[in-house]
Amino acid sequence: MRVVIVSRGDQAPGLDHRDNDVAYVISGGPQVIPWARHIEDVGDLSDPALVLKAAGLCVTALGGVDAIVVLDPRDLYLGGLLRERLEVPGHSLAFLRGVLDDAAAKERVAAAGLSAPRFAQAATMAQVRRFVQELGSAAVVRPAGGRPVVVPYGLDPAIVFGAPELGPALVEEFVPGPVWHVDGLVHQGRPRFARASRYLGTRYGYERGEPLGSVERSDAEAETMTAFALACLRALGVADAVFQAELVQAESGPAFLGLDLHPGGPAAEVLREVHGADLARAWIGAQLGQAPGPFPPPVEHAGYLLVPGRPGRTLRWAVALAGRLPGLYGEAVPPAGHLFQPGEPAGVFRFRLPAAADVERSITAAISAFTFEST
Repeated sequence: MRVVIVSRGDQAPGLDHRDNDVAYVISGGPQVIPWARHIEDVGDLSDPALVLKAAGLCVTALGGVDAIVVLDPRDLYLGGLLRERLEVPGHSLAFLRGVLDDAAAKERVAAAGLSAPRFAQAATMAQVRRFVQELGSAAVVRPAGGRPVVVPYGLDPAIVFGAPELGPALVEEFVPGPVWHVDGLVHQGRPRFARASRYLGTRYGYERGEPLGSVERSDAEAETMTAFALACLRALGVADAVFQAELVQAESGPAFLGLDLHPGGPAAEVLREVHGADLARAWIGAQLGQAPGPFPPPVEHAGYLLVPGRPGRTLRWAVALAGRLPGLYGEAVPPAGHLFQPGEPAGVFRFRLPAAADVERSITAAISAFTFEST
């Protein structure tokens, strides 16, 4: 197989470079990759024209191309563009936009008769006010390129944003209820692996300094959320992909929040470590068009906890939790003197226990026990 890989410096895991003809478009990576037939270093992947030219040189060196593979989720759209322009099978740019764009995906899911928050595109603060009034409830405002903000019903959005005006934004209904994520793999439209987890907290809260936990579940609620996530994949035409779907468990039933077509960060890590389900390698295989191997059935419940750092501050000390909590099998805490970047955790903790309730208790205890100081 002739494969062009877009990389930010890493070598593709699980791909035999001796049995396949492999070329790389890299950004600041090694100049020599064992068994690679050709390497084009573009220095920066942000220029699509430059990357397309480099990919063309790779195709020439290989005598053609059968698959485009990206190794970083930030390059999903870039991979889609290359597949379109080079006429390579796989997820095209148009397909990815219809699945990964929040508004487009919610519209398609709702058109299939599945629940999704109501939404509207807004270009001015007046349009935001008007839609919130139409909803008659709180709304989530997602400015283009900015962080989402919850606007309580009855409160002027300008006060929430601290500004009289707002650029382009997606405004959607705030649906109360626990938020879940379902991680897995589908091949030829059939689920090969899927695991549902419920968040303790929210990603919105994490961005504002609150801990974010996640606990795998295997009860009737988890089955309902998994079935709904798979229905959303079918509505969006996703037949061959590693995915992470985010859903909210509303009073009326599950509702669709969004979809990613790549392994889901710490969730993928615990799935590999606890269940032997390596979604990172499966993601590469899906981009190559390969059928996945068997996944072992889960026998435990896993979970994780992210405690946010304080951006712009330097870590002075942190209390280690290893050996102090049931089921805690892994932790990652930066060393003293580390300068926190936006979104970076001060601690990442991974858990495994036979019962989901026990995992949740340990995560709750970790939230109380973990302390750190930064200046």
